[in-house]
Amino acid sequence: TLIDWISRRPPGDNLLTRIAGVVGQDGSPLDIKAQAAQFWTLYGASFHTTATAINWCLLHLAWNPEVAHRLDQEIASAGRTTPFLDAVVAEALRMSPPVPFQIRRCVGEECIDGIDVSAGDRVFISSHVMNRDPAAYDAPERFMPERWLDREPTAYHPLAFSAGPRRCLGYTFAIAVMKTTLAELWESANVRVLDGGGIGVSLAITQGPTRLQLSMHPRRDKFVAANFTGAAALQMSH
Repeated sequence: TLIDWISRRPPGDNLLTRIAGVVGQDGSPLDIKAQAAQFWTLYGASFHTTATAINWCLLHLAWNPEVAHRLDQEIASAGRTTPFLDAVVAEALRMSPPVPFQIRRCVGEECIDGIDVSAGDRVFISSHVMNRDPAAYDAPERFMPERWLDREPTAYHPLAFSAGPRRCLGYTFAIAVMKTTLAELWESANVRVLDGGGIGVSLAITQGPTRLQLSMHPRRDKFVAANFTGAAALQMSH
């Protein structure tokens, strides 16, 4: 188990020993169960979220072969620095943020859209809903990376890594991993989502597609639309 693994931590300066050195609000060291909880948070906030975001990006590209084809042409002509690669990543994060909601605690008295909020109340923020607000985005239900070619992404648009002082510390690294992975795939092979099946969505801290079956094909200048159903299809371009 994770607790057993932590108890056998190797000596020296490593992630395990650093977490073991963390103290709680009262100044006392974290017990081993609390240390295990920190590792679960690190996993969910780093590896799992980024992998989930890449999966969503592959699904959107498979559903929209014309975008996949344009990405292929842009990378071939401009390399990995093409702005269209950034736009594809931003649009995938907008339509399918890997963390679909955040919970914050109010520090004062507020009135939000006619709703009174008191200090200490928890506020549920849905990035999935905010990212599809027609007041903020034209055709919010369509996968349109080109919308980001003349619009600079911010912490709030698209809302994917939260914002303010609690914004994800690793957001720049996550975006870099997404871009590098997509560019590497598009330069080496054609990625296809297998047809004929339903792809569900697993929702916990993150939301991610389940039963995602991919196939790799030799590079060629042709992309075919994937045909799948299920909860994941509901997030695709309408």
